[in-house]
Amino acid sequence: MDDDKRLFLKIISGMLRYPDEELISSLDDLKRALEDLPVSGAKSVCLDFLEYFKQASLLRLQEVFTETFDLNPSTCLNLTYHRWGDGKERAGTLIRLKRLYDEAGLEMATEELPDYLPLILEFIVANPNGDSTWIQKEFEVSVRDLSRRLQDKQSPFAGLFAVVEEIFRVGE
Repeated sequence: MDDDKRLFLKIISGMLRYPDEELISSLDDLKRALEDLPVSGAKSVCLDFLEYFKQASLLRLQEVFTETFDLNPSTCLNLTYHRWGDGKERAGTLIRLKRLYDEAGLEMATEELPDYLPLILEFIVANPNGDSTWIQKEFEVSVRDLSRRLQDKQSPFAGLFAVVEEIFRVGE
């Protein structure tokens, strides 16, 4: 995966955090990071999303985030859920991800499960010499399905997921 794709994943991971004062104060930093990237559809999507974040109130951003990702299982950010629900099969992938993070020396500074999309994106970015192909293959369908659901709901997050979906396409 090239450096531009990794930077997009890093930026999107930041944009997918629960909106709080810290995230709002980092918007200018995210915009500066985007300015270093070549003109592309992905860059335009991210800049548009930043503009949406700047225009909406913090309370509204929190409402939309919670409605989209926390209160709706079909669009939750835990990728194994989209494939197995709460079934037993899910545990094996969660364990494999946790081991992968441990072997790479990544300490999870969150209470989220290892399949939490922003955490997965951070891992890919923080492990540039590692092979992210397994992660891409494992979650490509879940990311695509989640992207479609967000597009159908006309979610402001849909564009970000389209970018992640494009990057996760194996072999590209």
